[in-house]
Amino acid sequence: MSTTTSPATPTNAASSPTGAPGAFASAQALPMQLAEDPAGSGPALAKPRTTFADLAGPVGGFVLFIGFWYFMSYWGLKHLFDKPAFLLPPVHRVLNVSIGNHFVRKQLFDATILSARVALAGLLISILLGVGLAVVMSRTRWIE
Repeated sequence: MSTTTSPATPTNAASSPTGAPGAFASAQALPMQLAEDPAGSGPALAKPRTTFADLAGPVGGFVLFIGFWYFMSYWGLKHLFDKPAFLLPPVHRVLNVSIGNHFVRKQLFDATILSARVALAGLLISILLGVGLAVVMSRTRWIE
């Protein structure tokens, strides 16, 4: 006597509603809430809400980094390491000289475009060589 189960019904505790082994067996164990798929094909994962706690860590880390940069540029280099202050200019001076100046900003943009072109050319060459080698290896066993 054989029984059949629908794909939505797990046959054991280690399978998911989709039947994949090793996944969670119940929706309560999932880290995200299940929502109804707009197409009507069944439950879909809902997008999690962004809370203040999700943003506090990265924003706090950035503020601490900028604060440490100012501390080191105005006081730390001279008093802690006995180094001149020009080695680490403050943040506002770096921004004014780099992106605040139209001429420098244009040079940075042009260099970024050139770097992107070189990176894309390298990607294209690697794709062509990789696919070509894969085709040759699939046709000829002795190259493998």
